[in-house]
Amino acid sequence: PVPPKKIPRALVSVCVWRDISVPTTLALQRLLAMPRVHFSVTYQMNDALIDRARNTSATFFLLNPRLGDVLLFVDSDMIFSPEDACLLVEDCMAGYDVVGGVYATRSQERCRLALSLPPGTEFTIGEGKPVPALAVSTGFLAIHRKVLEKLASKMALIRSGQNSFYPFFLPMIARDPDGILDYKSEDWACSYRATKAGFKLWADPRPIIGHLGVKGYWVADVKVTTEGSMTMVSE
Repeated sequence: PVPPKKIPRALVSVCVWRDISVPTTLALQRLLAMPRVHFSVTYQMNDALIDRARNTSATFFLLNPRLGDVLLFVDSDMIFSPEDACLLVEDCMAGYDVVGGVYATRSQERCRLALSLPPGTEFTIGEGKPVPALAVSTGFLAIHRKVLEKLASKMALIRSGQNSFYPFFLPMIARDPDGILDYKSEDWACSYRATKAGFKLWADPRPIIGHLGVKGYWVADVKVTTEGSMTMVSE
């Protein structure tokens, strides 16, 4: 007989400062009933320092292997379906060690993709398979446990207040290939560290994700469309 397929286990981390949107709350509630992945959810609340909140959550996940092999960050203002979350977890289990969903920034002046892709990368929202990325944002991001294990092996535990954590998401200044010093926010700093540790970054265009601001922002709002409103070419 064929052995039953092992259902992956994942921890969803939601970093919340003031509140959490209704669409995000509803999606998180539905996650817990998904048969494809065993999800559990944790909330990091009332910390205005987002890198500290993410470090605390990632360290908690790392030190508790029973929580599963995949850590999924979901911001408190994301519009998504439970199926979208399953896709990223399954990507991670299939070898895409750090993989993010493709979504837009919340900018009325210039709405952009909330990730960095190699110039000329083409993808179609809702279709295809993960494409290589240069940096991925943590609004909707899956990280395999082995990435955090390797990063932590070269880090010291850092104390902040009553907590101690590994500084996976400490912002940093690094020199880009063009020679310019670049300030990297907590998510892109983690992307940089993961790349330096030998891991590849990926973006999965299949999830259809909204980003709540004064309105819901979608990839279709990004003004780099080519033929067809949902086919994108990175800048």
